Amino acid sequence: MLYTDDSEHFNERLSNIKDEIFILLKNGFSQQVDLTESQIFFYIYAVLYSNRYREKYENFLSMDFPRIPFTTDYSKFLALTKLGKGLSKLHLLQDEVLTTPSARYQGDGSNVVEEIKFINECVYINEANYFAPVTKSCI
Repeated sequence: MLYTDDSEHFNERLSNIKDEIFILLKNGFSQQVDLTESQIFFYIYAVLYSNRYREKYENFLSMDFPRIPFTTDYSKFLALTKLGKGLSKLHLLQDEVLTTPSARYQGDGSNVVEEIKFINECVYINEANYFAPVTKSCI
């Protein structure tokens, strides 16, 4: 998506995906579907963060722009779109999972990391500052 910055249409969203791409993608599915710019973006986001994709195309990615393989299975497209959207929310620190951290930084000290110790479900960074609760399996 592009956003305009002219005074008359400030922050108006414009698609930067060619109409031909929409037509090609829609025709690739066996059923009639409506696609949005956001769905295409999140699909691409999921593909680019796939370890399998990066390993397979590692040599090409170092030399050229990434080529995006599009699926003809609409249910797979939607599944990857959902994964891409979730991943982008995590990257932007907007996911609900991140709003309530499992461990909190506590203590009234210098905040300087001196020595890291694990004691009674607490990870101490000095005598007064620590993260808790932290289970042994997290370390």
